[in-house]
Amino acid sequence: MGRFTGILGALVILAVAYLFSTNRRAIRPSVLFWGLSLQLGFAFLVLKTPFGWVFDQASKAVNAMLGYAEAGSNFVFGPLGIKTGQLGVVFAFQVLRSSSSSPRSSPSCTTSA
Repeated sequence: MGRFTGILGALVILAVAYLFSTNRRAIRPSVLFWGLSLQLGFAFLVLKTPFGWVFDQASKAVNAMLGYAEAGSNFVFGPLGIKTGQLGVVFAFQVLRSSSSSPRSSPSCTTSA
C-alpha cells in the first residue's frame, strides 16, 4: 500500500477539488491528463534516470546555504538561533533545512526490482 500512497493522495486532492468546484463543466479532462502526465514524467526523470543527480546536487547546495543561514542566526541571536529539540523559537530556514532532503538520497525511496 505504501507504494501507491502518492497516487491515492493525488486522486483524493482531485476528488476534493471536483466536489468543491462551483463550475464542474469547465473542468477539461485533457488539461487534467496533461498535468498528471507532466507530473509523472518529471517524477520519472528525477527518480529513475541518471539526470536526477542534478537535483541531488541542487539539494546539497541549498542545504549548505541553509547551514550558513543557521550559523548567521546563531551569531546574531545567540542561543535563540541554535536549533534545539525543545519548544521555543524556530526560524523559517531551520524548518526548511529539516524538510529539504533529496528524494534520491532518502532510504525510504529506494525500490528493489
